[in-house]
Amino acid sequence: MANTSRTVEHELRVAAAELQVAGVDTPRLDAELLMCHVTGLTRTQLITHGNVELSDAQARHFRELVGKRRERHPLPYLIGKWEFWGMEFEVNPSVLIPRPETEILVESCVEWLRGRPFPIVTDIGTGSGAIAVAVARELPGAKVYATEISEAAVKTAVRNAERHGVGDRVKVLVGDLAGPLFDERLEGRLDAVVSNPPYIAGADEESLQPEVRREPKLATLAGADRLVFYRRILAAAPRLLVPRGRVFLEIDPGLAAPIGEVGRSQGLKLIETRRDLAGLERVVVLECESSK
Repeated sequence: MANTSRTVEHELRVAAAELQVAGVDTPRLDAELLMCHVTGLTRTQLITHGNVELSDAQARHFRELVGKRRERHPLPYLIGKWEFWGMEFEVNPSVLIPRPETEILVESCVEWLRGRPFPIVTDIGTGSGAIAVAVARELPGAKVYATEISEAAVKTAVRNAERHGVGDRVKVLVGDLAGPLFDERLEGRLDAVVSNPPYIAGADEESLQPEVRREPKLATLAGADRLVFYRRILAAAPRLLVPRGRVFLEIDPGLAAPIGEVGRSQGLKLIETRRDLAGLERVVVLECESSK
């Protein structure tokens, strides 16, 4: 007879209750995903295997992970992977966790470039490489230069590019924002610049969810000037883009107008703002009127 205090369903119920008390938004779902990670079962199989008893090692591992999740360690870091653009990416504390709204950024870029035989793109501040890999997968002829200042993140991005079969077309460069692109012998002027830069004001850090505060500050916090990284990207763009090349930027709602002003000062025209499912500004698209 199974030890009911250590069955899959019992452990899930206890874990979900603990996570709910800890303030986790989706306690049962998180408990199930942790259980899948520990046991190798799918979420569907958790139902049919509810009475299966965990081994000592599995029970110990599961409870350790639940304890970390209770302390608000991000779920993707605990299981080491997360889905983006229908693909599974390796994630760890050196990289930003890919968000669903970032798919709007990828979609905007891919829609515009689709049909061009050999577009050249850069993903500035690539992190896990999710954006760069998604663009390369959708555009088989594309060459993508991904830049990243964190060497640990660079290694993660390279592994993700290789994992999804685009390692030969996604070149990850170590350095700050667009800087490495000027040192690299590019295959030509860029058709598109894509980026999801940090835009959270440093003063707002304490108001963030505990999970977000555990993500790398290099990827989340902009400091006193929320536009600082946008300014630097937009200043570099005209020196990198072909005439009529475009810049695709993920933004925090409310930043579209000021970013448009910054772009205008650099000879870039704001041509589109895209909203997420909640109706909030999420992506801006600027066009380079003439290269420098």
